[in-house]
Amino acid sequence: MSAHLRRRGRHQAPRRQVFSLPPAGTLAPAALGVTLTAGLLGAPPGADSSLFAPTSAITATAPYTPLGLPERIEGFAPYVPQSRCDPTAKPGVLAFRSLVLRTYPDTGSDGIVRACNIGGVSEHKEGRAWDWEVFATNRRNVAEVRALLGWLLATDDEGHRAAMARRLGVMYMIWNRRIWTADQASAGWRPYHKAEAHTEHVHFSFSWAGALKKTSFWRATGIGAISATDLRRYRHTVISYGERGPAVRVIQRALGVRPVNSRYGPKTRVAVLRFQRAHHLRADGVIGPKTWSKFRPAAPPRVPGRPGHPRSQATPARKPFSAILAQHSNRVLRIGAHGPAVAALERVIRVPTDGVYRPATARAVSRWQRHYHLASDGVVGKQTWRALIYRTQRVEAKQRAVAAARARARVHARAVAKAHARYVRIARYEATVLRAGAAGLPVRFLQQRLRMRPDGNFGPRTYAAVVAFQRRHHLPVDGVVGRRTWRALT
Repeated sequence: MSAHLRRRGRHQAPRRQVFSLPPAGTLAPAALGVTLTAGLLGAPPGADSSLFAPTSAITATAPYTPLGLPERIEGFAPYVPQSRCDPTAKPGVLAFRSLVLRTYPDTGSDGIVRACNIGGVSEHKEGRAWDWEVFATNRRNVAEVRALLGWLLATDDEGHRAAMARRLGVMYMIWNRRIWTADQASAGWRPYHKAEAHTEHVHFSFSWAGALKKTSFWRATGIGAISATDLRRYRHTVISYGERGPAVRVIQRALGVRPVNSRYGPKTRVAVLRFQRAHHLRADGVIGPKTWSKFRPAAPPRVPGRPGHPRSQATPARKPFSAILAQHSNRVLRIGAHGPAVAALERVIRVPTDGVYRPATARAVSRWQRHYHLASDGVVGKQTWRALIYRTQRVEAKQRAVAAARARARVHARAVAKAHARYVRIARYEATVLRAGAAGLPVRFLQQRLRMRPDGNFGPRTYAAVVAFQRRHHLPVDGVVGRRTWRALT
């Protein structure tokens, strides 16, 4: 048993269970994402089959497939070995690592780059390979590997085999004594006979296009975001195949469908089905309230500042909600009203926010008016707006006070921790007496406390600084650093 496994507590003997594979050729291409050929489900020849226990009780989700992927997909990446030494992590590899670790936060990274003088030829030395830290003896890790590799090697809706691996520029992958290479994709997972078994990480190597983040995966146009106004306007609209109209146009823009023609055709249906599957909805192609609810409101555009001004590079300051209420205070709201003013009102009185003034909204307004001793008519006029703004300003003032108090507490805690660390260091040297001619670490620390350039030698400059310090703190002026001087240095 290796020391590495003992450190990680992997030495417990798992239950011996054999998980056999169906005969080669019996799996349809679409089933590849579910049963990743032999690499994950069956033990390779000569391996301990107990390490490949079934993981049916543990499930893991696949990464999110971006919306609006380009129609054109890359071919299978040919094998291009390392030809130079450039151990800097490439942007595509960094982005893929972030995608995987964000999806599976309980896993880790075994690194991207490798020094030029370690081992033989390796894409790690060009920064276009990554080792994902997972363990073949950990049932959850095996389920996560199964989900990720299934996503990479699954056939997409257009019939492209290993679609995500091709779009990411994956050149080959090694896991648990098995290897999958893009140039021999039809052979599936094959036995890997080299010394490194890859039971503690999955190795990913990328083509140069994938490593430089120039593949189609990173050029997806759809983000599944629409404006808050459109979301309120169409969230109760049901759209099915063959329909036309502005709501279809909104969907096409959100999902990156080209061309944007306001017609629900085959391309739009494929994008909708992919979106529904990604959000674990019933994939029927019908856009109803549940599908609308999965779209997120687009973030407001960033306000450009003056060139070179700090605001030009930062997110604009958030507007107080009381100021937003004040913008709408000239409107009278009653049943039938709709728009941003109603949405702002609903947030304050804490009812479901849909931007429509319904009878339920009027009843909630009446209750709010009674609570604050206003005329309980369910109509939002000047007095009600004034009370809403006043109450919101008080809440915001309290929130600002709490935030300021927490900030002061953090600053105080840091100062206390810093002072304590300084006291601990001074206590270490308290029994040490320093005078002219001394040298070493205590002298360097003394010079740092006296705000001098530390050189570790108690010379004339240090002596003069000690004398000045003792004079300022009303200590015996002898140029000797003893217990009283050390304590004053805290």
